[in-house]
Amino acid sequence: MKETDKLTQALKEEKIRNWQEFPDIMLYMDQVLSLMEDQIFFKEQQAPLSASMVNNYVKGGLLPRAIKKKYHRGHLARLSMISVLKQVISLKEMEVFFQESPEDEKEFQDYCNKLHQSKEEVLKEIQEIDSEDLVLHLILKSYLYKIMAEELLNHED
Repeated sequence: MKETDKLTQALKEEKIRNWQEFPDIMLYMDQVLSLMEDQIFFKEQQAPLSASMVNNYVKGGLLPRAIKKKYHRGHLARLSMISVLKQVISLKEMEVFFQESPEDEKEFQDYCNKLHQSKEEVLKEIQEIDSEDLVLHLILKSYLYKIMAEELLNHED
């Protein structure tokens, strides 16, 4: 099996929890950190979420404070989004992105749907590109998507 095929198959199998799959109880920090390990694709290649990262997100206004040291579904949803978005945009840009965004089920379901849709589009596109050009194609598209997102976020009114 070619490396591209292995990677494509691995991406097909990646998924994150949706709102309903989060526990419907308040969780302590260590439970949150454990749960968040599965909320990013190819987690083996990413640094795991830490308590100090969560605290920094709270200090930066990206995440509401814990309630009596416990976190609810809204916190888990927002942390899931932050874990993915920080791979592409800065924390300052995330502040702009989250400015008008509640931490609720609708927002998170919309995020999950868009992530799934984007994954399907990438999988389809990978099949249509000559494998010799695939890496360069992905790098250049990533670059263009990133600068477009940054420009849009930096020019929000």
